[in-house]
Amino acid sequence: MWVDDRGVSHTVALPEPTELMSDIFLHSLNKLVSKGQEDVAEAMFNDQFRFYEERTKLLLPDSSEAKFVGLPPPKDLLDASFETLADLRRLLDDVDVRWRLDALAAIEDYLS
Repeated sequence: MWVDDRGVSHTVALPEPTELMSDIFLHSLNKLVSKGQEDVAEAMFNDQFRFYEERTKLLLPDSSEAKFVGLPPPKDLLDASFETLADLRRLLDDVDVRWRLDALAAIEDYLS
């Protein structure tokens, strides 16, 4: 993700959202989704909304943003296992704020 001169956050569209997910993360996500996809999808939507409200104010555009323009997030950014939706949300809260929106969007894309 990068922030442009107007303070707008941008992410790179990934042709395959699972590029950000390790096998162990994907296994955990599929297991959780089998228990209630709507709950997971709703949580990811709400967390994206919360990110925009809370976090983008912390990322102000400056000269260092240029190196992130168009840059995709690191592969296997999401590489831990989890059991519950609360565990998943904690894991996402630990993702570097630079890439958190990308992670949330990848999960949402995978679920849709």
